[in-house]
Amino acid sequence: MSVFRKFKLPQLLRKGPPASEIGEDIPRFKCSELPLKQRLGQGSFGDVYTAEYRASGDTKCHTVVVKKMLQVLDQEEKKLFYKEVRLLNDLQHPNIVQLKGVSFQPLAMMLEYIYFDFKLFGHDDLRAHSLADFLLQIDEFNCEGLCELLNHAAKEVIDGLAYLHSKGVAHRDLKPANILTSNQHYCTLSDDNEIS
Repeated sequence: MSVFRKFKLPQLLRKGPPASEIGEDIPRFKCSELPLKQRLGQGSFGDVYTAEYRASGDTKCHTVVVKKMLQVLDQEEKKLFYKEVRLLNDLQHPNIVQLKGVSFQPLAMMLEYIYFDFKLFGHDDLRAHSLADFLLQIDEFNCEGLCELLNHAAKEVIDGLAYLHSKGVAHRDLKPANILTSNQHYCTLSDDNEIS
């Protein structure tokens, strides 16, 4: 009950129209030079793919997510895209997906790749990217501790929302398909490590 006392709705502020340019501090990448792999989803503004990316000076490729926008976006839709990029660039929280870069030709943003890996449960090829995927997959298993896991997930969603609200941001489309799931930080733990 104490978690809900701290929770406050953000104050909605009216700001001027977003600038059509993105600040110089946001890293750039060339989406046209990036081989897109698995398609994770499709929305009204574009498609979401995984890709392998190697930053300059990095010796290792990393799997990332690329949100590639439709090429038929009008000026208002482009302004919304630029606003989202600037907003994501300013947010730094463990429960908010991190922006890695932006591309202008074609218009796209690169994000960290988040997923729940079922390898720990003996299913090597099974991953859930969203809470909606996770809930569908978990129905197939008889998992002990599911109630505690869902309580932990709810707390992390609340922590992420509280952070957004502290920054004056309202999510406006919170649903299981838009809540990313991850256990990647647990996958590297040995049996000697404790999970808190």
